Amino acid sequence: MKKEYRVTNFTRILDIGKEPEREPHPSEYGQFDTDKCFVTRSIPNRTIFFPWEWIYMPDIVEYAKECGIKIPDGTIDYTKIF
Repeated sequence: MKKEYRVTNFTRILDIGKEPEREPHPSEYGQFDTDKCFVTRSIPNRTIFFPWEWIYMPDIVEYAKECGIKIPDGTIDYTKIF
């Protein structure tokens, strides 16, 4: 019979001293296409974020600045959609 796994305060204290996991850089999981949409690289669940969506994601905005992409002001240009 297995004993039930229990997290004690001591193990919680040891976890405090560990280094936090590194967050991936946006270039590791996606890229910008020619229309300035951010496209993820995961093949089965490919996601496309339009410019008016990714301007609210700080990590992608920083990546766009690194790539030299002009950050949109948040308005939607309906002439390009319809």
